[in-house]
Amino acid sequence: VAGCGVLFLLTVLWLAKLVHHVDVVRKEWAHPVQGPLLALFPVTVLVAITLLLPAAPAWREVALWVALAALALQAAIAWEVVSKLATGRMPAELLSPALYLPIVPGGFVGAMALNALGLPGWGALLLGMGAGGWALLEVRILHRLFAGPLPPEGAGRDLRVQPLFDAQQVLVARAGHPLARARRLADVQPA
Repeated sequence: VAGCGVLFLLTVLWLAKLVHHVDVVRKEWAHPVQGPLLALFPVTVLVAITLLLPAAPAWREVALWVALAALALQAAIAWEVVSKLATGRMPAELLSPALYLPIVPGGFVGAMALNALGLPGWGALLLGMGAGGWALLEVRILHRLFAGPLPPEGAGRDLRVQPLFDAQQVLVARAGHPLARARRLADVQPA
């Protein structure tokens, strides 16, 4: 219950920030790391519903509307992230694990909340969407981790880049392949 009080207080403070500093919230929304981190709020609300509803079933109707509002916010944040990734508006050097937050926990925790609300079918659908989003993001982020360049200097004052290892890239072809002598990726692009 004390945790819900803190969550309520933080919600009121964030809404005050939204009202008085709209430009700051817009910048946070568009930021490649801060934007996805905004998804922690609806995920926290959904966790609270999942934990508290079994102890207070009389609040089911209120919890349902709060969960739907949290899921709508979660969907809006996830939509923003996925649209940036799908349309190329997210530069490859800014891909980070923070992108998981709107899609994966939103699906998994949202599924738990919907199940607690007595909607297991919708919960299963949301769980599948979270798992599918996880698989799609994993490909992009692992590719970035192993093959991508380091972020440019000044990409963000709040980010620190420290390489953990070097990954050597190689081209492999079967013996006798017409492009077996290629030494650059550009040489095999037409194939």
